[in-house]
Amino acid sequence: MLISAQINRKKDAKTSICQLGPGLLKELSLSKELHQKIDAKNVLHIRLRTSSLVSGSIELSNGSEEQIKGRIKLEVYPGQDPVENARNMLAESSIRAGEEGFPIPITDVND
Repeated sequence: MLISAQINRKKDAKTSICQLGPGLLKELSLSKELHQKIDAKNVLHIRLRTSSLVSGSIELSNGSEEQIKGRIKLEVYPGQDPVENARNMLAESSIRAGEEGFPIPITDVND
């Protein structure tokens, strides 16, 4: 099954990124392979484990299981380094996620 969603408003996009949680965002920002996740069009590609999302946690995929793919278009101007922009965006989002309590915990729908 394929489900596709797109967020165009910058404020909503930033909030959506924070939903990944401070731990995952920090892990991504410190990743030595971050440059490999950014394509020529300055899009950061992430892959999350489907099984982790179903269980209420958020974890990066190692590629051997079902995954959910995400793309984050980076705002990069001439002369700027896309990897450095991505690191800064992820680090800032990690701090915001921690301050605002993201990700929002999944609660039982029967509660």
